[in-house]
Amino acid sequence: MAGALLVLTRLLVVSTIVERFLEIASQIWDYVAIQTGRGKAPPGRKRLVLQSAGVVLGMALSSLMGVVVFRMLGIGGIPYWLDVFFTGILVGGGTEPVHQLISFLNENKQRVKLRLEAQQKEEGQPETTVPEEESTGIAYRGGLYPDRPGHGLRSENPSMVVFHHSATHSDTTFQRIVELEKERELDPSYHCVVTADGVYHNYCRWDSIGWHARGVNAKSLGICLVGNFETDPDVPGNNADGRFGNKAPTEAQLDTAARVVALWRLLYSIPAEQVVPHRKVRRTACPGSNFPQAEFLTRVQSYVDQWQSTPGVLAEIEDLKEVQGVYV
Repeated sequence: MAGALLVLTRLLVVSTIVERFLEIASQIWDYVAIQTGRGKAPPGRKRLVLQSAGVVLGMALSSLMGVVVFRMLGIGGIPYWLDVFFTGILVGGGTEPVHQLISFLNENKQRVKLRLEAQQKEEGQPETTVPEEESTGIAYRGGLYPDRPGHGLRSENPSMVVFHHSATHSDTTFQRIVELEKERELDPSYHCVVTADGVYHNYCRWDSIGWHARGVNAKSLGICLVGNFETDPDVPGNNADGRFGNKAPTEAQLDTAARVVALWRLLYSIPAEQVVPHRKVRRTACPGSNFPQAEFLTRVQSYVDQWQSTPGVLAEIEDLKEVQGVYV
């Protein structure tokens, strides 16, 4: 596990370079198009060109820097050109795919730990001491709009967390959530979106005001779990018949969301009682009657208790305070 995380860390360096290149290339593309009077190109064409350029640049950097996946993992028998090509595809889309892999490995490590503990209890064996995690597994990446301060910068750091469900099908992608929020003129709304596969997505910058809970937006962070967890048949748009997929958050989804909220609590000194469901601050059914609120809050507290005595995590949080877009 540690070896895989080290490999991904090296890949993250390459993917960050590619991501910055693509951001600059996108801005140049739009500028040139406007100056030449052609207007902006169709999004599909621009995306295809930039993605292709990202893969080519990723392959070049991977080969130049010696960052090739299979060789770093000690896997032989793979032609070097294929190793470079695969690595180029992996880093060609920027940092998001690599961060997702890091999150997956951290989440899988936690699931293995929980299964081991459960098995030992069933067999009546003494519990094995498992080293505490030295990382939250959650990285801040500037949000979807790192250069855009949401709906305005905060005057002070957040003092509340509001959790939501998206009230959409559980298979809804993060990209589709963003499209829906744009249609509702709320973009950027949530500060974090957690999809059903347990992957978290930074949306609004953490130092900025999102638009997820009217009345408390200026002082709160919003986290949304994708899915419809309302199972009361008398509530309009409910998911009592399962037409919107999962009737409750997945295990991976709940665990990732708990990690994010625990990180926020420690980062901004937010008290437990200030982590609330959307329905507590607005007249709404969100996050649904079947959302396991007690389990979620217990899990958040468990991570807070664990991380408060974990030097690696505390150091990570102190470093995070210095990152642009986190503290006001």
